[in-house]
Amino acid sequence: GLSAGQIGATVWVTGLTMLLTAPLFGRLARLTDPRLICCAGFLLLAASCWTSLGLTADWRFDQFVLPQVLRGMGLMCGIVSTTVIAFATLSNEQAAVGSPLITLMRNLGGALGLGIINTVFLARFDHHWSRLSEWVTMAQADVAALIEKLARLAEARGLDPDAAPIAMVARIAAREAAVLSYADTFAVLMWVFIAMACLPWLLNRPPTFLTARPPE
Repeated sequence: GLSAGQIGATVWVTGLTMLLTAPLFGRLARLTDPRLICCAGFLLLAASCWTSLGLTADWRFDQFVLPQVLRGMGLMCGIVSTTVIAFATLSNEQAAVGSPLITLMRNLGGALGLGIINTVFLARFDHHWSRLSEWVTMAQADVAALIEKLARLAEARGLDPDAAPIAMVARIAAREAAVLSYADTFAVLMWVFIAMACLPWLLNRPPTFLTARPPE
């Protein structure tokens, strides 16, 4: 239910974090082992997802700041370190061909990741919706009291006091099912990022500015 302005005010934190940390992580990736920076990036992304596990429909800017900051740092660590690792052993001629290929693979990976995320979200939404549908009945005292209150409100506004409350309760249930599904998706991503943090150590350590030998 956030407006476009509220959404923009929330997500700009990630971009600002990436902008401020890019020089630092870029230098670290060139002076130290970039595999370490890459691993740290995945762990920061996992931490960002972990801080989002308690997501509710009432979250606003204050609650989203920390996950956004961690996400921005993790993304910049990953982007910078993987670029350094990918180009460390390429000649100038190979780099000209490798650059668009790396961009292509990054876009393909992003599209695949979004497809997987949407699949997880929809599967969890169906699960939570079915569970909430079983619970949200007139047999529940809280639900009955809410419907009675909504019926009075609908009648005061000239709406159908029978159909309008049911539709409003259904929208609330759908919203809560979506929030729970997003939290579940964050949990899946957290474990994926933790597992991915191990992958950089399967690569050979690329040369850095401190370890590379000067041309003879």
